[in-house]
Formats: sequence, C-alpha cells, structure tokens
Amino acid sequence: MWLTLPLLFLLKFTVVFTWTTEELFIYDLVEEVGENFYDLYGISKDADISSVKKAYRRLSMEWHPDRNSDEKAEEQFRKIAAIYEVLKSHDLREEYDRILENGLPDWRQPIFYYRRARKLSWFEGVVILVIISSIGHYFMLWGAYIDKYLTLSSTRNKLRKKEIRQLKKIGSDAETLYEAEIAKMLSDVCPSWRNSLPALIVSLLYNVAISLPDFVRAHITTVKKDKGDEVSSRRYIAKRQPVYEYAVASDIKPVLSCVFSEDSDKKSDSQSDDVSHNNSWTSEELALLVRLSTEKYPAGTPNRWELLAKVLDRSPQSITFMVGKLKQMKRDEYANLLRNSQSSAIVQNVTEITSQNQSNQIFEETSSNWDTSRENSDSEEENISVIWSDYDQRLFETALQEFPKGTVGRWDKIANCVSSKTKQQCIERFKYLSEMVRQRKSHHKNKKK
Repeated sequence: MWLTLPLLFLLKFTVVFTWTTEELFIYDLVEEVGENFYDLYGISKDADISSVKKAYRRLSMEWHPDRNSDEKAEEQFRKIAAIYEVLKSHDLREEYDRILENGLPDWRQPIFYYRRARKLSWFEGVVILVIISSIGHYFMLWGAYIDKYLTLSSTRNKLRKKEIRQLKKIGSDAETLYEAEIAKMLSDVCPSWRNSLPALIVSLLYNVAISLPDFVRAHITTVKKDKGDEVSSRRYIAKRQPVYEYAVASDIKPVLSCVFSEDSDKKSDSQSDDVSHNNSWTSEELALLVRLSTEKYPAGTPNRWELLAKVLDRSPQSITFMVGKLKQMKRDEYANLLRNSQSSAIVQNVTEITSQNQSNQIFEETSSNWDTSRENSDSEEENISVIWSDYDQRLFETALQEFPKGTVGRWDKIANCVSSKTKQQCIERFKYLSEMVRQRKSHHKNKKK
C-alpha cells in the first residue's frame, strides 16, 4: 500500500514525449543531405536570418534548374530550399542544433524503426510482417508442445505398482517406455516446417485455388436455378380466345336511299296503327294476352306494354286498347274464351318463345287470378290501368325511388314529376300496384303448397 502513493504521484507528473511532423521532417532531411547545413550555406552557426537569406539567394541562383543544366541541379535546389525552411524557423533551427550535438535517434529508440517502416514499400512491409508473425507462431507452437509435455509428464507418478513390476520382470526400463509413449503422443504437436505459418498460408491458398472453380460452378448453378424458378413463377399460359362466327344476314332488303322523310314516316306509322287496330283478335291471342298480362308481365312491370306487344307481334296501342275491352267483358264470356283456347297450338308456341315451362292448368289458375284481380280492383282499373301509359309508369317508378317513404310532401313531389297525373291519381296507382304485388305473392305461396 505504501508503494501505491509514490507511483500515483509519479504518474501524475509524467510528461508524454512524442515526435512531431516537423521533427520527422528534419530527421529525414539530415539523412538525405548528409552534411552540415551551415557548411553547405557557407555561414556560421550563430549567423542571423539576413545572412541565411543572402546565402539562400546565392545558392538558389546557382542551382536553379533554369540556370543550371546539371542533372543534379533540380535535386540540389530542392535540398537548398528545404534547408532554408529549417534555418529561417527558430524552433526548427534549435531542433537541428540539438541533432548536431546528440545525433539522430539510434536503434534503441522506437522512432528509429518507425522511420524505417515509413520508407518501406507495401511488398517489403508484407514480407517483414510475415517473418515476424512466423517467428511468433513458431514460438507459440513450442510453448504448446512444452505445456502438453509437462502435462503428460505429471502423470508419471500415477503408474500402478503392478505395471512397474511387470515391466521389471520383462527386463525393460519403465522410464524409457514412458518417454517413448509420450513422444509418440506428441508427434503430431511437435513444431516442424509443415505446421509453420508460411506453410499453412501456402496450403490455404492452394486449397482455395483448387476449390474455387467448384464453388463458382455451384454458385452459377444456384443462380440459374433461382432465375428459372422466378421466370416459371411469372410465366402464365395465355387463355385461348374463342373464335366467334357470325351468320350472314340473307333476308335483309338492300337500302336504296338514306334520305329521311317525315311524311313517309308519319304515313308508315298511321298505316301500322290502322293495321294493328283493324286486325281481328283470335280467341287464342286473347287467351295468351290474358295469360301474359296476369302471370308473366303483371301490372307494375317496367315496359309492360312493349313486352306484350313484342310477344304478340302487335303495337303497344293495340295491346292497351284490347286490355281495356277485356276488362269490360262479363265473367261468363271470359271463361268461355279461356275454355275454347286450352288446346290451341298458339299458346304452346308463345310459351316456347318466352322460355317458361307452364303447367296444363291454364284455365283454373288464369281465371282465378284474373277474377281475383277484377274483384279487388274493378273500381280502380276503370280510372287507372287504361289511362297510365308506359312513359307515365316509368316517371312514377323513378319518382318513387327518388322520394322514399318518410319524405316530407312525398306525394306532392311525385305528382310534380308525373306532370300528367294528379296527386290523388298517383296515390291510387300506388295502392293498385301494391295490391297486385301482394296478390301475386300470395298466389305463388298457394301454388307452392
């Protein structure tokens, strides 16, 4: 404990000495020039700065490469300039004077080796490093060998007495046998040139050179496999597009003129209306009209009259006109009309056109639906169903969607949308359609039962 305080005291006031860049520069310059700076300049050691400048000016004029053609002029001029930088600086001049008195650092100082190492090339540095490492490695191998030898020798006294007696009977020396056994065990650990550092480095480089092509080939194979998997995952099979074949129209009359005539258009419309109104309706067509208007296209169906006209091959005006007449028929006449048309082939053809599989009970189901709708809405149909056109119906349905239940002034707004109808007519139309939908749902439920 009493030695700790003095050591700490000494460490506190220890000065760390290092070499600066200027000192290293002076050391290298002194070795390069090889003579006294003052003698080279031709001045005394205590000469002032003006004398140094005059000597520098004189020597620079003499050894300047532009004035002197000697091959060594450039190198000599560089040395003169470097000496001038040392002599004109007070600190560097003092350091140079100290070197003149004490000389350059020798091999006992670390700076000596540092300065030598700075001047070595990279190849020389590698060689020196390998040599130093090899020597250290060799000593470490001997250290490991000696350590293992001592470990095995320490077990010498643990031999059993029985084994010693057996060895004595044979006439062999136990010590010699044990030493031979230890030498055999340490044969692989004994230092030699095979396990020295240079030999290990050469062996490592040889193994790397031998295995490098195989490694490169394996890496290339792995990369190609990964790319192939990636491409196959991205690859997709294009679906085969269907080839459409269009039939050539053969029953279309050629167009002779593209001129539009309003008179001809009005004339054709009037002719078609006259034909549709004047053509007589057969009992089969009337039965089909009743069937379609009650089951397939009931009241409230969008574009109802156009769909009926398309199936019956008549104009919408003719369909609405005939529906109004049917609603004025008596029940007996209506039943006879349906009864006479049960076996007609026209009903079957229309059924195939509309793609519906209907049962054979046409008379009972159709008459019951029609009678039910007539009994519940006779008073409303006289004022509503005939008057409401398809255009008014579409406006009415759009207004119902735009103004749902709960909207303030709903029916006034709906009546404003359907300009040709009053508020009361819109309300009655809504009740009529609701009743028709309810009856249709109940009819389907009864039919399922």
